[in-house]
Amino acid sequence: MIKLGNKSRITYLAVAISLQLLAALALVALWFHIYPPKLRVQKIDPREWQGVSMLDGAPIWKSPFDDGMRARCPGVPPPYTNVMILSDSILYGSELPSDDTCGKFLEKGLNAGNRKKFCVLNYGQPALPFQAKYALARRLLPAIRPRILFWGVSWNELSRYIFIGETAYEVGRRRRNTDGFPAAFPVPAALNAWLANHIPLYRYLALTLAPAVPDIDLWQAYATRDLPLLVEAARREGTELVLVFCPSLDRDFLVSAQTLDPGYAVVQKFAEERGIMTISLAQEMVGQDYRQLRLDSCCHFNKRGQEAIAAILQRKTLGILRRGRDSSSSHDRPAARSPLPSGQPRDALIAPVWPNWD
Repeated sequence: MIKLGNKSRITYLAVAISLQLLAALALVALWFHIYPPKLRVQKIDPREWQGVSMLDGAPIWKSPFDDGMRARCPGVPPPYTNVMILSDSILYGSELPSDDTCGKFLEKGLNAGNRKKFCVLNYGQPALPFQAKYALARRLLPAIRPRILFWGVSWNELSRYIFIGETAYEVGRRRRNTDGFPAAFPVPAALNAWLANHIPLYRYLALTLAPAVPDIDLWQAYATRDLPLLVEAARREGTELVLVFCPSLDRDFLVSAQTLDPGYAVVQKFAEERGIMTISLAQEMVGQDYRQLRLDSCCHFNKRGQEAIAAILQRKTLGILRRGRDSSSSHDRPAARSPLPSGQPRDALIAPVWPNWD
């Protein structure tokens, strides 16, 4: 019988424990692979969304319930004065049919009793962050050349998505490496990305343990890094940019108007310094009962709420036109150049932009 010395016993014990720990870790990793737990981060799974793809480095997607009608021009021949909306679910009108959304109400209001003909093109989608909206704007603004772009501002502006496999995960509020992957552990970026892509357990830990970044820091970066890009893209096409601040719907509009969100205050300061028009929906709706206009207590408006939004946007649109800034005829597209001829769905324009639109 072989007798082990003290050092040998310690070594043997250490090896045995290490092997048991590795076996346990392997079992946990296998369990995560077969039964992945629910992550507390927003994700865009192609099994649940349509049109999930990449555009200019940004993940984009389409609601599974989208009927393609939110950006269909009215059934009369061009030319139109184009107005575009880019937002997340709030101005998009989640859970509502297209005809009950602010874009369609705005279009009907503008075309009632006006000699000009208007086409309101709503290219928003639920949960779209700045990253995706800007990628769409870069493609759509030169093609549509809208007179006005209503840009929805909400907390989704701070989100950033990366593809891990075929699913896009929201990582914008976490510390990240330069490649966009969450930086939870002190490992090289390339190894971190490989592990996140291939090891579900590591992915779960990386997405949940990466340190959070304060929202106010993200709003500052949004104002100094992101918004100037949008302002320049709109300026190049002669488009009037209007930032629309979307409120929470768990409190009276007067309370929201009087207690401006710190992040919104950063964006408001940016806009004032550059002469960019802003709309505070909360301020505009003071005096109305928020409970009668909401679909839920988060931020989504019902049909009446969407009509109220459209009335606000219509007043602002007519005010912009009255200022005489629409003297250029380049915004009224002749029939041969109209991006969306009468009754034609947006698929015709978006197809080269959104590869998986259908």
